Amino acid sequence: MYESDWFFDPAEVYRMNNNKFPSLDSLGNGMEYMLGFAIIEAIKEQWGFDTVVNLIRKRSNVQAVLKIGQQAFEKIIYDRIRKKYIEKSE
Repeated sequence: MYESDWFFDPAEVYRMNNNKFPSLDSLGNGMEYMLGFAIIEAIKEQWGFDTVVNLIRKRSNVQAVLKIGQQAFEKIIYDRIRKKYIEKSE
């Protein structure tokens, strides 16, 4: 999604989910495609593109790659997305 520049506005996903984002583990039914660009963008902006590649190689094992828990990781990612896309659209 990210490399092909296929963007879906995260503000739409946020509103569709009653003002919250789904956990990364629960993404499915197309939601991973809707948020894929913004998630990869947030990871890249926070830790660099090498981290994106390492997360793929480690099968999304956040603890192994970043030495933080899944909830902390999701909070960082979704806070970045919220600030960049949600707050500016309100």
